[in-house]
Amino acid sequence: MVVVPNDYGSIRIVCALVNPTGHSERGKETVTILNTTNEDKNLQGFCIEDNNGRQELDGVLARGETQRVTLCNHVQLGNSGDTITILDDTNEDNPDKIIDQVSYESHELPPEGYTKVF
Repeated sequence: MVVVPNDYGSIRIVCALVNPTGHSERGKETVTILNTTNEDKNLQGFCIEDNNGRQELDGVLARGETQRVTLCNHVQLGNSGDTITILDDTNEDNPDKIIDQVSYESHELPPEGYTKVF
C-alpha cells in the first residue's frame, strides 16, 4: 500500500511549453500549474525545479485555477528529456517535499511551438 501525503497533487503540473519557436528559448518556456483544491493556495515557499535549476514561485493560486509560469534562466527545460517538479519548502521537518512531478523524453514532445500536456 502506498501512502500519499494529503497535499500531494494539490498543485499539479498540467502542461509545459518545452520547445518554443525561435532561436533562443530562454524566457519563452512555460509550465502551467493547476490548484486542484477547494482553497486558494499561497505559492510562497513553493518552487519549480528541473534538471538544470530551481525557480521560486509567488503569489496566490485561486482554487481550481491555473497559472502559466514563464521560466527564468535558472530553469531551462531540456528538449532531449527532463523532469519537472513542484517542491514545497515551507515545512522545516520535510524541506523540498515533492508536491507533483512529471517527466518526458524527446520522442514524447510535440512539434516546436506546441505545448506538451501531461
